[in-house]
Amino acid sequence: MQFVVSNCIWRCCLFIYTLARVIYCKDNPVPEAFMNYLRRNLPDPGTHKIYFDYGTATLDSLYKPFQQQADSIMKAKGFTGRNWITKEFLGANHSENAWRKRLAIPVLFLMKK
Repeated sequence: MQFVVSNCIWRCCLFIYTLARVIYCKDNPVPEAFMNYLRRNLPDPGTHKIYFDYGTATLDSLYKPFQQQADSIMKAKGFTGRNWITKEFLGANHSENAWRKRLAIPVLFLMKK
């Protein structure tokens, strides 16, 4: 089983973070290119687990629409609650302190057999 943690590790280190940073650029092709990349390159849901999370404060407050698009792609590719989780943390910001508070959640999910 291979594990994937969004905002930490994934193939070419593509992050929802990157999309949020460029959302306000007019006619920006990056968000759609990223979603197309996901559609073409998501790993086999039978042998992979993927964890996404984001907060609702600071930079993370921009993630939700992109995460919802990614979640739709995950469902269409056959990922379920057994091998994929997306969590929203109300009031959490984009910082190491926020990530430290919730680190156990992805670790336990990804290590569970």
